[in-house]
Amino acid sequence: MLTTNQNFSDNWQDSLPSLHHRFAIHLPGITEESRKTTSDLLKRNHESHHCFFNSKHFHNHLTHHLLAAFSLGAPPKRLEEIYESHARYQKPIGDITGQPEITEDNWNKFFSQPEYYGNYLRFWTREVKKKGVDTVIKAYLFNPSKEGSNDFFARLVGTGYHHLIHLGYGLEFSLELIVVEALALTSVSSSDVESFLLDPPGPIGVTLDTLAIQAFTTFTSTFGFSSPPTPPSTSTSALSIVDLIHSDHSLDNIVKFEDERKLKMVSEKVAEKVKEYAKMWVIDSGSQEDVLNKTKELIAFSMSVYAGPTRPGTELKLDFFLMHALTSSLFLPIYLSHLSLVDATRLLQAHFSATLAYYISQGRPRLYLLENLFSYKSQLEGYNDDTTNPWLKVIERAIAHEDEHLVKSIRTLLWGATHIDSLKVSRDATGPYPLSHYWLNSAKLTLDAIQGENWWDHSGVGFDETWNGKPVKKPDFY
Repeated sequence: MLTTNQNFSDNWQDSLPSLHHRFAIHLPGITEESRKTTSDLLKRNHESHHCFFNSKHFHNHLTHHLLAAFSLGAPPKRLEEIYESHARYQKPIGDITGQPEITEDNWNKFFSQPEYYGNYLRFWTREVKKKGVDTVIKAYLFNPSKEGSNDFFARLVGTGYHHLIHLGYGLEFSLELIVVEALALTSVSSSDVESFLLDPPGPIGVTLDTLAIQAFTTFTSTFGFSSPPTPPSTSTSALSIVDLIHSDHSLDNIVKFEDERKLKMVSEKVAEKVKEYAKMWVIDSGSQEDVLNKTKELIAFSMSVYAGPTRPGTELKLDFFLMHALTSSLFLPIYLSHLSLVDATRLLQAHFSATLAYYISQGRPRLYLLENLFSYKSQLEGYNDDTTNPWLKVIERAIAHEDEHLVKSIRTLLWGATHIDSLKVSRDATGPYPLSHYWLNSAKLTLDAIQGENWWDHSGVGFDETWNGKPVKKPDFY
């Protein structure tokens, strides 16, 4: 059967963002007017814009920016400004008339073909409306026996975690149209981390309904721990593994500063080694306590590899790819209330494996956690004032900032400051050190580094050449 065009927003007339997810950051300042404005703008984007805005498959970030700012209390006028700033360079979905209809039988036959994005929107809309979000996620993403499922899962985690973030927004705000977009863009995107992912775990008798619900109801108290989680005896901490990778001279020259496709070099040369290191981070998928503690550890770890590489006394630079490890980690707690412990373990392990691969691809940077980040002082006037709550200025500046990745980064760091309070920062540290310093200082560092014409670094913060060069300038599509 051939497809015909349709209004892609037909099914989402009453789709308002929910504010009831217990693991989300939703600040005072959100109003019914801002909810309605956000809903209208999301539907306008859904109906009009493709998931890529150019032939290089650069992602449409309009939804991410809009929902991040909305959650921090951005008023309707600012939300409209955000929409217009992105909409001006998006491209249309395109005419899908005459394309083969996508069904359950051929659902994976049009992967990596962006011209089928609109067609996939139709397919995933039907599936979600018929079966529900959680059933679709389980059936297509976490179902190793289903043809195409493992490939689809790798696509979700790959491409800079973008699809993982998009689906996370859909789950956080209970927005089915965002879930549908996430599944459609995952379908038409390529996979670049599959070689690093461990095999799916086998069933161990853990059921979705009972333990996932228990995990959901006990998560808040688990995240209130004031001391580092105790890992299983067979596990090595995430930061210790990165320390080992940094010191592993067999990885020297695997990636060079001048390589344009650095992650591909890692995949071609040392994918098995990445998996060996990933296996050292062991999660007990039969223990809800360990899954929850490992989620906490992974978010703090993502912050460390994001902000830690900043070298003392140099021009500030933050890595574009490691930043995505941070911003995607925000949604890991959101996913837990939708997954069995076995599937949650698989997702956490995949995120960790991908982050190790990106860490190697960006030059295995040293982390200056104690030497620089712990005592970092902002360059912005008034941001080191110890008589007021410094987060208030940080949030205000993030809402007004033009860069969508910055507000997403600040939002993640704010979540961490709210929920995760301690961490042993290296294998040699006696710790735990109070993480409140690291979350806030990482936020200050982000605001200092991404301002004016200075943008995210793509060249690799582990290479000396990166720090000897000039700051990266933001691209002209902004």
